[in-house]
Amino acid sequence: YMNIPEVRFPEFTEEWEKQKLSNILEFEYGMNAAGKEFDGENKYIRITDIEESSRKFLQTKLVSPEGKVTEKYRVKFGDILFARTGASTGKTYKYIDNDGKIYFAGFLIRGRVDKKTSVDFIFYLTLNYKYKSWINVMSMRSGQPGINAKEYGSYEFRIPKIEEQQKIGDFFTLLDKRIEQQEQKIALLKDYKKAMMQKIFSQKIRFKDDNGNDYPDWEEKKLGKICRVKSSQLTNNVVEEIGKYPVYGANSIVGYTENYEVNKYVSIVKDGAGVGRIAFINNKSSVLGTLQYLIGIEITTEFLYVLLSNVNFKLYQTGTTIPHIYFKDYSKMIIDIPCQLEQEKISSFLFAMDLNLENQEAILNNLKEQKQGLLRKMFV
Repeated sequence: YMNIPEVRFPEFTEEWEKQKLSNILEFEYGMNAAGKEFDGENKYIRITDIEESSRKFLQTKLVSPEGKVTEKYRVKFGDILFARTGASTGKTYKYIDNDGKIYFAGFLIRGRVDKKTSVDFIFYLTLNYKYKSWINVMSMRSGQPGINAKEYGSYEFRIPKIEEQQKIGDFFTLLDKRIEQQEQKIALLKDYKKAMMQKIFSQKIRFKDDNGNDYPDWEEKKLGKICRVKSSQLTNNVVEEIGKYPVYGANSIVGYTENYEVNKYVSIVKDGAGVGRIAFINNKSSVLGTLQYLIGIEITTEFLYVLLSNVNFKLYQTGTTIPHIYFKDYSKMIIDIPCQLEQEKISSFLFAMDLNLENQEAILNNLKEQKQGLLRKMFV
């Protein structure tokens, strides 16, 4: 039964009707003007100013259009902008910031929705997989991807009555707001963790023992004295898809082997992309040869990880084509080290923060997956 969606608000029962974008949107090409320094009044929106995943207007590098502007190119609340060329073809942006004069550039096409149709419904329709599949087919007919206004207008889809459109649009708008709030929460937690780490390692914040007394003063030590390095000879071609123990690359698990090299360690990327990136690995495993193992001596590996999280490894980077960092260089850095008991308190505190962050990121990923699933099921 193709003319109704899989998931639907229970009060609606009618079939959805066939429709074309050209019957609903009035299309207009953008102005061909260069961007100049922001003049404090006129904003200029270009394809590159629309962020891929959030579909928001990035106001970080505001510019104004050069030359005379006309009202024809002014974006109004509720307009939908379509990217018409290049890798961004098909990308849409819904203008919701009613904040003054904003004009749109030549590689964008404005779609102005008629009064009888929900803007939100049309916008979320363009995030649906059917629309995306159509974009892939339409934009790849020549060497340079592109879709013009007439072609956008030819897109056929099914649409319910206005009340159902509005309910679907409101539902996804709320879901997006929830995703945004979750992203803000994560950003704040990351900022808080960064600030706390700076305070802990500059000793502006000190932990006390269980009786409320101060721990001994921190001692200066060279990194090379409190941790050892172990290299790996493993290459991608000896890693299997199935095996007993995981093997880690620069970003995540890349495969498995039948033997492991170390039980608990801090992995560090020593060359190539992501150089200086560290991770705490708390299981029997191995790393590829582009990484090394760092293991605590006199300090716990947990504390070594929180200590190194506060280090800027860019300072030790050499090589331009393929960047490297060498243990012999960064092992000379001098670090203040607290006593074992304070180390444990610091590690526990920061690891609890990391765990909270992981949980919040899992909630965010679930929300995003939920949105993708519903975009598939709530449209025909």
